Amino acid sequence: MKALDEHESKVAEHQENIANIKQHATDLQTFLSLKQLEGDVDENCQFIDSLSESNVLNRVEIKFNINTSLTDMANSVLEFGKVFIDISNSSVNIVKKKQQQAQLIVPKVSSIVPIENIQVKLEQTINTESSNVSGCCILPDSRFVFAYPN
Repeated sequence: MKALDEHESKVAEHQENIANIKQHATDLQTFLSLKQLEGDVDENCQFIDSLSESNVLNRVEIKFNINTSLTDMANSVLEFGKVFIDISNSSVNIVKKKQQQAQLIVPKVSSIVPIENIQVKLEQTINTESSNVSGCCILPDSRFVFAYPN
């Protein structure tokens, strides 16, 4: 159909050109212009012939016959069913790994103190039976765990 519309606009343009030629052109200009238009008209005729031969312009009619038993059923049934929306909580638990990680909260330091200026103060001394402690850990219940090499 798009191609048909394009050719229709070309034909309308040619008709307008012919009217302008008749009104304003000399006999020689009219003759030369009509010879050029003759070639364009032949192309359009070939295009129209190809459309009629390819059955593109055939009229297509779609018909529908409804089965009478369906209309009887539709008249006798008031409703085919009801639609209900049931909303329930999801059974899927989404656990974000980031929430499981230990969060280290570092106090914001207003100024950076050089390590040479840090003062160390002994708060508590723990006496052990071994003098060879290689590691230490404080448990959540405030108990200490010490690691000794063999």
